[in-house]
Amino acid sequence: MSYKWYIFNHKNQIIKLILTIILIINSHLSKGQLFSSHQNPPSLKWRQIHTENFQLIYPTPFEQEANRMANTLENLISRVSFSLKKKPRKISIILQNQGTTSNGFVQLAPRRSEFFTTPSQEFDSQDWLNSLAVHELRHVVQFDKLTGYLKTPLEDLALAIFGVTLPPWFYEGDAVTIETALTNSGRGRQPEWDIIFRTNTLSSKKFRYSKNYFGSVKDFTPGYYELGYYLTTKLRRDHGVGILDSLYSRMSANPFRPYNLSNSMKKYTDLSTKKLHDSTVKELHILWQKQQAEAQAQDYPILNKRMDLSPANYFQPTVISSSDELLFLKESKTNTPRIVRLNAQGKEETLIKIGYQEEPYFNYANGKIVWDEYRSDPRYHQRSFNVINLYDINTRSYRQITHRTRLFAPALSPDGKIIIAVDVSY
Repeated sequence: MSYKWYIFNHKNQIIKLILTIILIINSHLSKGQLFSSHQNPPSLKWRQIHTENFQLIYPTPFEQEANRMANTLENLISRVSFSLKKKPRKISIILQNQGTTSNGFVQLAPRRSEFFTTPSQEFDSQDWLNSLAVHELRHVVQFDKLTGYLKTPLEDLALAIFGVTLPPWFYEGDAVTIETALTNSGRGRQPEWDIIFRTNTLSSKKFRYSKNYFGSVKDFTPGYYELGYYLTTKLRRDHGVGILDSLYSRMSANPFRPYNLSNSMKKYTDLSTKKLHDSTVKELHILWQKQQAEAQAQDYPILNKRMDLSPANYFQPTVISSSDELLFLKESKTNTPRIVRLNAQGKEETLIKIGYQEEPYFNYANGKIVWDEYRSDPRYHQRSFNVINLYDINTRSYRQITHRTRLFAPALSPDGKIIIAVDVSY
C-alpha cells in the first residue's frame, strides 16, 4: 500500500467515525416522516381555512374554490364515514394547483391529504374536486378506523400497519364504491372503466387472483381499483352493508394478527381473498354474457392482427381522408407510445414516437397531427405543464408549438391551420 493511499484511507476512517458519533448523539432528535420532497415555486403564497373537521391549505389564486371546498368537505364527512361508524379527527387538506396531473392522496407521518386540482379530460360528468373529496375522505375514515388510536409520534407505525394489513384493492375498491354511491356519477358507472376486466372475462381468460391483482407483462389486467370495486361490492351485497365495519373493527382490535384481512374475512364470510375473487369473476362472467347476448352485438373485421406476444392498445382510430389508411395512437408494454399508420394490408408504419401523456390522445386534419404531452418543471417538481405538439405527415416534420402551458385535448380545424384546446387556469 502506498503512503498516499494510507493517508487518504486514514482520513476517510476518521470522517466516518466523526459522522457516526454525531448521528448517535443526535438520534433522539430525529423524527422519521414520510413526505414528498417536491416543491412549489417560492413565489406562491398560501392561506388557510379552519373548520370543525378540516384545516384547508391553499394557494391564494384558489381562494374562491377553497371556500367552496371548505363547505363541501364539512357537508360530506358525516355521509362518507357513516357506514364505517367512525368520524375521523381533524385533518389538514392541501390543495395543489401547480401541476397538470389529476390525482389525490391521503398520507400518515405527517397526517394529511393532498388534492391536485386540475381535472382530468376523461373524468366522469361531475365536478372533479367534489368527486375527489368523496374518494379521499373515505381513505381518511379508513385510516382512522384501523389505526386512529396511534397518533403522533406513532403515525409511522400506523402507516406501516395500514400498508401491511390492507391490500390496495380493498381500500381503493371501497373508496370507488363510496365515490359512486354518494355522487351522481363515479367511476363505477362508467362503461369504459372496467373494459379490460370485462374483455378478459368474456374472452374466457381465467387469470388467477394474483395475476389480476399484481398485473402482468404478458397481458393487460384490471388495476386494483377495478378489481377492488367488484370484490368489495360483492362483500357488501352478499354479507350486509356492515361487513366492512366488522372487518375493520376486528383488524383494529388486533393489528399484529398475521394475514389479518384474510383471517377476518374467513371468520365473517367463510371466504378467503382467493375464493372471493373466483366467485366474483364467475358471477361477473354470467352477468356480462347475458348483457352481451341482449345487446346482439355484431362481429366486425379485425384490421390489426396481433403480431407478437406483447399486448398493445390502439387508441382513437382515424381515417386519413385521402386514402384507405388509418392512424392510431399505439401503446404497448414493450415500446413507448407512438402514432402509427395502418394500410389496407394490415402493415404498420411508425410515424413518430411521442412523450408521456396524461390521457391517450391525438387529433388529425389535412395531413397534420396534433397532440398534447406532459412536461415537468426541472426545479419545482410540484409544477408541471401540458404542451401542444404538431407533426406534418407530408413533410415528416415535427415541432413543439407551446411551452410551459396548461393546454389539453387539442383539435385541428378541417384545413389544419387552426388549433383549439382546453386551457386550465390556476
